[in-house]
Amino acid sequence: MIIGSDIIRTIQMGLKSRGGYYSSVMDGLCGEATIKPMQKVLGTMVDGIVSQVSDIVKELERAMNDNKLPW
Repeated sequence: MIIGSDIIRTIQMGLKSRGGYYSSVMDGLCGEATIKPMQKVLGTMVDGIVSQVSDIVKELERAMNDNKLPW
């Protein structure tokens, strides 16, 4: 059995409550169903892929540094 992360589950709940961006099972797993809505909310290219240099990583860092996470 795979156990998901509480942090990812919190993000999933936030995405769901912010206009229904997340509609899958809140399993705490950081897969494509979680990554794509995060990318949409952050205004980055929606491809479901996170890499070290991807725009979503840069936007997450900026939002965290500014204490303005959107969820």
